[in-house]
Amino acid sequence: MPTYDKECNELTFTSAESEPSCCPICGAAPDYEALEVLDDCVKYPWRCGECGAEGSEYDNLVFDEHRIDFATIPEEMQEEYAGIKTMCINGWLRVGDLVLSTIDDCGLPCLPGVVTAIDLLGSPEHETNNSADDVHVDFTGDYGERRKREIAEVYTSLYGYDRPYEEVSHDDLIMDPACLINITGIDDDKLHWIMESEENAIRYAYRVVRAMSAQRENDVYE
Repeated sequence: MPTYDKECNELTFTSAESEPSCCPICGAAPDYEALEVLDDCVKYPWRCGECGAEGSEYDNLVFDEHRIDFATIPEEMQEEYAGIKTMCINGWLRVGDLVLSTIDDCGLPCLPGVVTAIDLLGSPEHETNNSADDVHVDFTGDYGERRKREIAEVYTSLYGYDRPYEEVSHDDLIMDPACLINITGIDDDKLHWIMESEENAIRYAYRVVRAMSAQRENDVYE
């Protein structure tokens, strides 16, 4: 039964006693007027053309969600939100992750870089003949002088001619994810250390792989 308020001369039908968009007196669809947004609810004044009753429908304001036009967010974030990821040596890899390369793919062992794009195998963006996902990595960074010389020497051995570090292009190398180690979350001091020399970077990569192997052994015996 609805509640009658004598002072206001109003009948109140709760949500258990009525339905939205229906006159609670006769069940017909009422004609709505302009809505009013109150502090904690929305008021929809109405008049029923069938029985002549007049009243208002009240809907509580409860936060539910945001909906954003995907095309309006920064392009570098679209791949992350679209869920594009690939499996590297030690787990999932996403755009924006920090990685170390291995010698198997680019000839530059344990070079730190940032994933800038992932072209999944079979997607229109995957334009190489690689049999795995293409991971675009920017390997430019604040390397120490020793590491710069090492990078230049590797390029010399790979291509047979001398090139100074400043002329080496490695801002967009396409990598096989199986030749990358995810080091996202590394602290600044360790990152600076591994950028000083190939030896330091290899040492760090070994620690990551060794810790991963130890975890797998624990999982087997637990």
